[in-house]
Amino acid sequence: LKKAKNGEYVAFITNNNCFVIPELEIEITFYLKGNLVDTAQDGHDVILPNYTVVSSFGTYEDYDDVKYNISVEWGNDYINHSENVGIEYNLNSSKDVLVSISNNGSVDIREIEIIAVFYDQNNELLGVSSSCNIYDVGAEKTENKKLTLIGYELKPEIDHAEVYMNQAHTFFSIIDP
Repeated sequence: LKKAKNGEYVAFITNNNCFVIPELEIEITFYLKGNLVDTAQDGHDVILPNYTVVSSFGTYEDYDDVKYNISVEWGNDYINHSENVGIEYNLNSSKDVLVSISNNGSVDIREIEIIAVFYDQNNELLGVSSSCNIYDVGAEKTENKKLTLIGYELKPEIDHAEVYMNQAHTFFSIIDP
């Protein structure tokens, strides 16, 4: 959990296991003088081995302490297609990230979620974009999106960015005849 220059906390969560994590929830709690003042949650579905996902959390409340908790659920009916998704991106002159997401597989993907992480020239974490959900990406199709840093006052400081794919899945269910 890292605090970005824009005040948000950013969690980089890597699946270091040799198996898929079906569903992960992260909750962050903000405290002031020992009293709970705010809480926020985020979830990720079907994290493949060696993949990193990103969550961001912020609050408008005053706080002096932050804690987090991660939980895993071991059952869902999603099938991950991240291995079949290509991502290319670049930073434009307005300091936004332009992203091309390609479904290189033979199956339509129900949902792809991406997020951009922004850094200054000293590699200091400035913040992230809002997560972007792209729905119903057909096989062998490409979608283009623009991602912008949360906290416009920091845009002039942006030197580079990274784009993470938080999920790319379809839903699978068995229907009894």
